[in-house]
Amino acid sequence: MATTTITISTTTTASTTLVFDSGDNAWMMVSTAFVLMMTPALAFFYGGLVDRKNILNQLFLSFVCMGIVFVQWILFGFSFAFGSPVSAGFGSFADSALRFGQRLDDFYSPSYPLLTYAAYQGTFAIITPALISGAIVGRMKVIPYMIFIVIWTTCCYDPLAHWVWGSNGWLKHLGTLDFAGGTVVHISSGVSGYVASAILGKRVDYKPHASNAHNIPFTVLGTCLLWVGWTGFNAGSANIASGLASLALVNTYVAAAAGLVTWVVIDAIRGQVSVSGACIGPVVGLVGITPACGFVQPGWALLFGIIPTIIIYFLLLYKHHSIFDDTLDVAVVHGCGFASVCTAGILLPLKYTIGIRLSPDEELRGLDWIAHGEKWSHNDKPGQTVTTTTGIPGNKLKYAPYTIQNNWKPNRIASRSRSIRKPNSLGQLRSTISQSRYNASQSQAAQSDKNIQPSYTYNSSLPV
Repeated sequence: MATTTITISTTTTASTTLVFDSGDNAWMMVSTAFVLMMTPALAFFYGGLVDRKNILNQLFLSFVCMGIVFVQWILFGFSFAFGSPVSAGFGSFADSALRFGQRLDDFYSPSYPLLTYAAYQGTFAIITPALISGAIVGRMKVIPYMIFIVIWTTCCYDPLAHWVWGSNGWLKHLGTLDFAGGTVVHISSGVSGYVASAILGKRVDYKPHASNAHNIPFTVLGTCLLWVGWTGFNAGSANIASGLASLALVNTYVAAAAGLVTWVVIDAIRGQVSVSGACIGPVVGLVGITPACGFVQPGWALLFGIIPTIIIYFLLLYKHHSIFDDTLDVAVVHGCGFASVCTAGILLPLKYTIGIRLSPDEELRGLDWIAHGEKWSHNDKPGQTVTTTTGIPGNKLKYAPYTIQNNWKPNRIASRSRSIRKPNSLGQLRSTISQSRYNASQSQAAQSDKNIQPSYTYNSSLPV
């Protein structure tokens, strides 16, 4: 392990000696990568749970935060949250554009460069608004969402991070204990998700008992990646490669495992183990242990996984009684009056100026096509019957099937690649070579008993 002694003068009569530790720097850079991975992991976790007409949009809502938030963070966000404080409530803009070089900081990063600390904290800033997206997916316009992300990160996240983790934050000095983001990340995003969903209103096709989860393997993959990424989230918050980091790591895994087992056991007692439900258990355990992972022993971490999971399980069981539509249960799972006022203060002006809610027709057709001009799958046949199942624990109830719209058209990108012009009417579409290929492929599939996909592509939305 290489060390370098650096002396920083703090006054004319005293100095602080900081020692660069390559091991600490390596651990914090690895932790930064772990936490950054959690945002695409969250996209997969959420993406598997939404209706197939909105999956691309849900992936985008998380993915775009990696660009928007980190640009904001570099320009002025980090400085506003962790720069030289101007008061107990706010930092300053003295470190805008991270123009402090490779110096160490005696409070935030005494053994590794402040640049590494800035990158690490930036990954927290990225995933927090991405969490909010799960509450409003399928209802909010894309441009207002991106505007909301910039303003919310600046006015809500940055000040709250300073209050809890800043060198002179007022909540920190009141004794607030938040080891890795229980308040700054999870409570703020949960409450903001609740307020955002309340302002937007319920989905046009909202059914309290129904879930449109279309790709459970996506959700399982996202859960596993979140579990791994949480290593950097919690153990990295020790700020050094030490025994404290080891304690946080073990507690993180213990709580996640306890949450998973608890959920599965309750499901089994009720008669049926839901895979999508089982994915919620470890996430609840991870959220529950996050603020305390550096303060308790592993035996107590078991309770941090078991007790919240039991509570959340039964809250979701009876969520159909709620008056708001939190699409993916962000408020219930993550759940800070600071953030609620801030979120409402941003969304309400946007609502009454440029508008934030989709029209009922656009909402039913899905944001994948409306906002992005693309579809998740091109294999849905007109008139195909799709059955949606309940999203509540146990997964026992079923809703009546619905039929995909019979008005359809070829995907514009795929059509260009095949030099096929966009038909002018539905009648022309039905008489195209693509339809003939579709009929031929279906006949071939029946004869060979193989799942051969049609050679044409189209979208099942209404004509634009």
